[in-house]
Amino acid sequence: MQGSALETSSKKSTGISVSIHFGQKQFIEASSELLKDHPDYQRGFCNGLTFLWAYFKSVGHEADFFKLYSSILAREPGSEFTPMMKRFIEVIKHYQKPEAYGSPFEQTDFANNINSIIPAYSPTVEPEYQICFNFTEYELEFILKRLPVDKKMLLFYSPNHVIGAMKIDGVYHIYDPNVGREIASDSEVALAKFICISMLQHAPRAGKCLPLSIKVYKHSTQSTPSYFTPAELIEHVLKYRGDIKRDDAWPGFTSLHYAAARGDLQSVNALLPSSNIHLEYNGTTPIEVASYFDHYTMLRPLSQAGGDINLALLEAAKMGNELSVTECIMLGAKPDYKDEEGLTALDYAVISNKRSMVKILLNVGAWSAHAIDLAISNAYGDITNDLAAALLNRCRTVTPFYLPGQQQATALQLAPGASP
Repeated sequence: MQGSALETSSKKSTGISVSIHFGQKQFIEASSELLKDHPDYQRGFCNGLTFLWAYFKSVGHEADFFKLYSSILAREPGSEFTPMMKRFIEVIKHYQKPEAYGSPFEQTDFANNINSIIPAYSPTVEPEYQICFNFTEYELEFILKRLPVDKKMLLFYSPNHVIGAMKIDGVYHIYDPNVGREIASDSEVALAKFICISMLQHAPRAGKCLPLSIKVYKHSTQSTPSYFTPAELIEHVLKYRGDIKRDDAWPGFTSLHYAAARGDLQSVNALLPSSNIHLEYNGTTPIEVASYFDHYTMLRPLSQAGGDINLALLEAAKMGNELSVTECIMLGAKPDYKDEEGLTALDYAVISNKRSMVKILLNVGAWSAHAIDLAISNAYGDITNDLAAALLNRCRTVTPFYLPGQQQATALQLAPGASP
């Protein structure tokens, strides 16, 4: 392979003929009986397929991956799935969202699942590095040349697609689940071009920049080399970017929005000095994006940089994200802050039927008369009782008040701040 040429991996490297490889659309159709109960059935399984391919490739068993994949495609309609086919599909379903596992990456479960397919000891996996940015093709090439990723699982996440790669002996082996086969190149130029072209097919509104999260995973037995930090790489990119706007991927969708959505704290911190914290994408600022996805550790730096913590509180309450609600309160959000529709975080907690969140907000003094109406109309009995008890606690006994013609004082219960 020379220059920027992309070539199909040979039969020798995959163990099977590429002519029987097909994309994930055909795979989903062939596996629909076992996949249709998954929430991502209509969207696709690029996360699960790509992550599993990358792992098989990292342990030298990519031939087993393609063998199972192809046997499912070749299965006669109506015939039974073999136990191995079923396990393969279950693992793909389970790892459709690998970034949600965190540390220690559900290692025992992962090893048990993989060992049921690969008849050998399977090393555990852990995330090693991540950077989020709105990349141009040139900038992606620039980043790839500076990441020591030899024999590491390299995954590229855009908002709508995932592509995997692995560098072995100077050659990049690349897997796009929509293509359904490996391709290979010894050039970062070709890899960057392929990723941008493939990703842009799923992002028709994108401009010169592509929102992308690059993640590196390693085996627990592999050492971690010295990386450029995300801040250093982003600083280099911005220095040479020229007149390309950082929000050029979609109008208003900045690198900071995407880093907040992906939960990449390092990239968020690196981007803050050069980002507009108030820039909106579809009416949503970066701090609201972080709150929406419950990336509560992002809220402090985004708030300190000027992000509106009250808006973050409302977004967290809408999504039922208790950790983010708690963090927003700790960072000074106003419990009774209202949105344009006049609803508070307490109202949204009731709408979501999140009793534990209702209690959190009541404990910090949140109140909304509308919340009781919402609880009663939705027949949320426990929440109605909690709100009624809170209302009684908010009431107080004032000085005796004499009604006309009465000789005995009548004690009235008034809300704080009310006057007789």
